Amino acid sequence: SKYEGFLSTGNLDLGLIFGDTTLFQKIALEGSLSGTGLSRSSADFFLKSTIDKVGVNGYEYSNINTDGEFKEEFFEGKIVIDDPNIKLKVDGKIDVSDEREEIKALIEMDSTNLRNLFLTDQNFIVSTRSNLEINGFGIDRITGVGEITSLLIQNEEKELSLDNALLGLKRVNEDRIAYITSDDINAEISGNFELSSLQADLRRLGNEILIELDNDSTILNSYYTSLQDQEATAPYSVQFTIDVENPIEYLSPFVNDLYISDQIQLYGGFNKGEQTDLSVNFIADSLSYQNRAITNS
Repeated sequence: SKYEGFLSTGNLDLGLIFGDTTLFQKIALEGSLSGTGLSRSSADFFLKSTIDKVGVNGYEYSNINTDGEFKEEFFEGKIVIDDPNIKLKVDGKIDVSDEREEIKALIEMDSTNLRNLFLTDQNFIVSTRSNLEINGFGIDRITGVGEITSLLIQNEEKELSLDNALLGLKRVNEDRIAYITSDDINAEISGNFELSSLQADLRRLGNEILIELDNDSTILNSYYTSLQDQEATAPYSVQFTIDVENPIEYLSPFVNDLYISDQIQLYGGFNKGEQTDLSVNFIADSLSYQNRAITNS
């Protein structure tokens, strides 16, 4: 079957459609659609649209243009956002077939204000040029490589610059390995973990540390009682090593009143079983924060 038509929505509520009104809000778009086939495997169509507005995470993005073709579970096209708080161009390919599940994209982003987009509390302005090659949909299935040609993060009068960095995520037998390499940074995390479990457990550990520091017996008892009803997750272990030269260049936009030596190393592990254990070792010649100094650490 062959079709051709015009699409238009005024205030379509994506939150009601996807069942998440916190993350998704309303969308207004106009576009044209032409092609053949109605199933995912047989569809072959061109979609060109202008999105006047779309609400995501409480921010209303504007001036978005898409132009692409979907053919036999493969999409190739462009997305351009010319919003007051984000300038973004994405030229990419997406293979949604069960055999591939692959994304390849060239990304150019300029003058993106993360605070105005409700993504951070601090006034970070981000610009980057990067190239992504990812396999797998879903946080625990992703593997691939991201090449950052340039990255600039500005915070008030401070800035972080990172060029020619490589980020990777791969599986070796039962282990997962994540790494980043650049002229100044070499870091690796490895172990028999899933990203979703590690993310949730680190967040839980951070909450527990804050609760212990508050030392409120009522809150402590309530929190640990609530853990008794949670299902036990499979045990796993993680090891990490991080070597950084000129670390102050990367930390100063995020931390004030900090001085640190020109080279540092962190290494340690995180083990999740019946108990949760975190070990961190830090090596640096000198460190000072708010006029408190440590040397030969």
